[in-house]
Amino acid sequence: SEGIEWTYVANSHISRCIPEWSNVAEPGTDYGTEPPNKADQVYDPNPGNYHWRKANLDGRKTVNELTYAYRPHYARYIDPETGKEYKIIVVPAADYEGYYDGYQMFDVGLFDEIAYYGDPQYPPLVILAHDGDNAWGGGYDSWITNTDQKADDAAAKGYTVSQTQEYLDNFPPNPDDIVHVEDGPWVNADSDFGSPTFSNWNWPWINNSDPNIPPYFDPNSWDDNSQYWAIMTALVNRVLTAQELAGTPDINMILHPENGSNDLEYAWHYLLGWIDSGHIYYGTSSDFTWLPVVVGNKSAEYADKIIGEGEITWQDTTPPTIWVPQRFPYNPGEINYGCAYNWKVWTYPPEFYVYTFVYDAAGLSSVKLKYRISTGDNTTPVYPDNYLYSGGSAVGDWQEIVMSSGTWTFKLYLDGNEVTDDYPDVRPKYLPLRYWAKIEGVKNKLVDYYVEAVDKNGNVRKSPIFHCWVGEGTGASSSNKIWTPEYPTTLDKITIYATRDYPGKLHWSVNNWSEEPNPVYWPENSTTTVYGDGKAVQTVLLDAGTYYYITIGPFNNSTQTVTQIDFVFYYDDGVWDNNNGEDWHIVLTQVASTPTVSIVYPENNEIVNGIVSIEATASDDVAVSSVTFFIDGTVYEVLTSTPYIYNWDTTSLPELSTHTIKVKAEDGDGNWSIDTVNVKVDNNPPQDITDLVALPGENEGTIILKWTSPSNDGTSVCSYIVKYSTFSNINNISDFYSSFTSTYTQKWIPSPPGTIETHTVQALLPGVTYYWAIISYDGVNYSSWTREGVNQNNFTYAQLDLISPDAVDDLEAIKGTKEGEIILKWTITGDDGSEGVFEEGLIKIYYDSNITSYSISGVLPQTQMQYSITGLTPGVTYYFKLKVVDNAGNESDFSNTASCVAPSSSDITKPQAITDLLARTGENKGEIILNWTSPSEANSYIVKYATFPILDEIDFENAFEFNQNWTPVRNEERVITGLSEMKNYFISIKVVDSGGVESDISNPAFALSGGGMSFRGEHNSWGNQWMPNDGSSIYHAVFENSPDSYFEFKFDPTGSWAGDNWGDSDETVVLNNEVGTASFGSGLSNLEADLQGNFYIVSFNSGTGEYSISKINSISLIGDDDEISWDPGDSSNFMTQDSSNLNIFYKTITLDAGQVISF
Repeated sequence: SEGIEWTYVANSHISRCIPEWSNVAEPGTDYGTEPPNKADQVYDPNPGNYHWRKANLDGRKTVNELTYAYRPHYARYIDPETGKEYKIIVVPAADYEGYYDGYQMFDVGLFDEIAYYGDPQYPPLVILAHDGDNAWGGGYDSWITNTDQKADDAAAKGYTVSQTQEYLDNFPPNPDDIVHVEDGPWVNADSDFGSPTFSNWNWPWINNSDPNIPPYFDPNSWDDNSQYWAIMTALVNRVLTAQELAGTPDINMILHPENGSNDLEYAWHYLLGWIDSGHIYYGTSSDFTWLPVVVGNKSAEYADKIIGEGEITWQDTTPPTIWVPQRFPYNPGEINYGCAYNWKVWTYPPEFYVYTFVYDAAGLSSVKLKYRISTGDNTTPVYPDNYLYSGGSAVGDWQEIVMSSGTWTFKLYLDGNEVTDDYPDVRPKYLPLRYWAKIEGVKNKLVDYYVEAVDKNGNVRKSPIFHCWVGEGTGASSSNKIWTPEYPTTLDKITIYATRDYPGKLHWSVNNWSEEPNPVYWPENSTTTVYGDGKAVQTVLLDAGTYYYITIGPFNNSTQTVTQIDFVFYYDDGVWDNNNGEDWHIVLTQVASTPTVSIVYPENNEIVNGIVSIEATASDDVAVSSVTFFIDGTVYEVLTSTPYIYNWDTTSLPELSTHTIKVKAEDGDGNWSIDTVNVKVDNNPPQDITDLVALPGENEGTIILKWTSPSNDGTSVCSYIVKYSTFSNINNISDFYSSFTSTYTQKWIPSPPGTIETHTVQALLPGVTYYWAIISYDGVNYSSWTREGVNQNNFTYAQLDLISPDAVDDLEAIKGTKEGEIILKWTITGDDGSEGVFEEGLIKIYYDSNITSYSISGVLPQTQMQYSITGLTPGVTYYFKLKVVDNAGNESDFSNTASCVAPSSSDITKPQAITDLLARTGENKGEIILNWTSPSEANSYIVKYATFPILDEIDFENAFEFNQNWTPVRNEERVITGLSEMKNYFISIKVVDSGGVESDISNPAFALSGGGMSFRGEHNSWGNQWMPNDGSSIYHAVFENSPDSYFEFKFDPTGSWAGDNWGDSDETVVLNNEVGTASFGSGLSNLEADLQGNFYIVSFNSGTGEYSISKINSISLIGDDDEISWDPGDSSNFMTQDSSNLNIFYKTITLDAGQVISF
């Protein structure tokens, strides 16, 4: 939508999206980062037929597919709100080859394997992308020496040196070839190595200090990457909020603020000045902790001049800013590897944390994690259900978790040392809160998730939808602690992990072992029993496969205030674990919960009218003290009890005016939240229809309705409601909705106001009078209906059909092609006299005392008709006449009388069959040339073709017919067109005489259809042996692309056809620049290639219907006028009559004279 047509991506992130990648790549050995999540492995264009190359240079390990990762494709983005699809071309940059080229020269033979497995229709494109400003890749030798030399070497080897746009112009990708591109940078990034989490720029919130245990999520962790994104999240929101007031900035004034820029343009100037990935990648903590603060505060200074300092109190429309949500571990329930995992393979349980930064200048009302689980067993998203917020049958309902939050601890470094306290004035003016939540209880399922944030003014922001496959999981907890979160609040759910991998119970109490936990806090998915001492309960631990756990809380119910949770473990083998006598104690941070409020009706952007019942729901952990209704900022109602409904009178408001409804819920502690919707008021109904006219239609059972389309506040109405009656007229709106009317279902699209609308109503009873009425609908209001002084012509009868078809006057009777068969021929007239299509009708045929009839439909006037009557007595003369009947039962008069003697078998003589049919490859693609001698009786032909031998009537019946209207001549040469290129076909022909009698099947012919290369040659009559035309023992096959560009293959066989054996061959092939002739026997030989690059010699024996195949291991063209090497491999042969077992695929080879190619 922004005019960008294509972009580069690292080709590893296409290869990793092929499911088979995970079967061929091993962590540490073949790659140095997280394995791909199965949710990303959606690209599978050729299952089981991939070609992988593993490479490793300086620790940059790659596993790339050679056919698909080196050519452009389309990628798409689906708007999760609207479902609208956007596409862009992604051009893979070669990860391994590009890194190689950035540090040293290499032989262009590195490209050979890529070229070998390339698709000629979409040839490989190798993009050498690397650093241009550092290392060897940015120096003189790289650009001046290496680049020129590599281009020359590649061209000398037959490769084309090109630019990306030039390639795309010549080989545009198929728009239906859509790939998924995994997140992540190129493989060059040291320690990151192409991580889908961008770990060099975006370190996870983890603790991996102990290399002997799996790293675990830590919401209090600190790293300079995250601090950078935290500061940026807050500043982006404040500058966007300032832009809401100041308007769109001028990009030139942002670039050059010295030219008189305004405050907003200065704010953007400083903000954009420090957003640079290089600061993160190459900078140290010294650079990285200072720069965002110094420059960012300058940006905030200018934004605050517009919106004010601190939390704004005015009504804005800018939604919160959400930093791209992250997760840990990257592959829950599966293996993980890479720098963040201390270069070890860890299998994590089926649970993961989602975390992010969120900020809004007006303050935040709520931040929630929404997730849903796919309903099927699919590991990858289903289009479009998984991509839309609205979902579909492939996904379950959204579930939500209120995300835990915490402040970000700012740190400052200088020369590798923390100096935060030494510089108290160096602090970011604004920081966001950090948010996190855990998804658990899911196993072997695809999970969608996103973060939704709502500010205090009711503005909502949703993050994109992310997809994550959650495996079965057999590892330790992702937290690796006794409980998570480490510092919970009263609003958190707390997961406690057993100290042993053994069944047992959590023995727990609250408030320093002084009270039994209230049952409202007991887990619903386990069993809890009272211990009996009045202070504790015991809850059965849940089995996660390799560990035990239980989740309790949140502890925010008014029935019991909880400040601390106390627990020990009691295992089923009688062992108590009380933390060496210290027990375990979790201190809860007391957090007052915010009431929740939601406007149930009306919905956002709804059109309303009349008295609108605004309905809301509200709840709080203690109690909702008040619910306030605001309209356009003015308080209209304050309610202190349910139901929370306010009836808003819109009748005096301006037509089509827009209004903002807010409902604020507040609890007794002053905590509050707001929900907001916008509505449009439309109280004016559309105009009434006053000139409805009903007329008989043009066809039987139809009526035409005409009226002037009404106005809806100057625009078109949304739809019509059409009623009719056959009982009495519809005089007013009461009649319109009465029981004697029926609704005529239609989907007519209303025209602009003042347009004459004309619609034909069908499927009515001919001759019956219908009374009509129409009202319009504008989405909220309905018009009315009356016949008082208007709509006086709203009734008529449905059109009748009283016209009979004209009689047939050219009935003809002729002998059939079988004994006792007579064929009738005639020209049909029309449904109404000589005109009108027979939508449905009947032909009645009279002969002797018999009447036979058959149905017709969709027949045009003057159509030539034919009908065969069989089972007649041979030698008897029969007299025929017929009538034509239309669908209203109107019959024509009798036709003329026609007579014929029913033939006997002796009257029917088959024409002579063709016996010398020959076939050869045509000059153009998809063509085969046929030659034969035509029998004298031939009046026309039936030409059949198939990929199997046509040896009998069943084969002939099952073959495809080539449509032609050839007029027979004695020596025929005809061309069959429209066949698949470079494919073997069998052809047979029947001759048809002037009486319609068919001959027997011709001799079968066999040929290869034309393609990029064709073959020339002649057949002779030497049965199943190839016949040299020069008397030598060398047999020729010429594959021609043009008179100056072809192969001539010369075969010197040591054996020949004998029974079921074909002897081994000593084949040599030379390139011949002179056009010669070639001879073949009735067995035909040609060169073919399958998609794996295997080559074969194939011959067909027309006598036995058998194939013989000899596999060729390799073939290569060495040079112009030089010998071509042909390796016959094991010269293995087999015979078969079932062509479906050949599994031969075709590959077009195009040569120019002197061109050098290797396969």
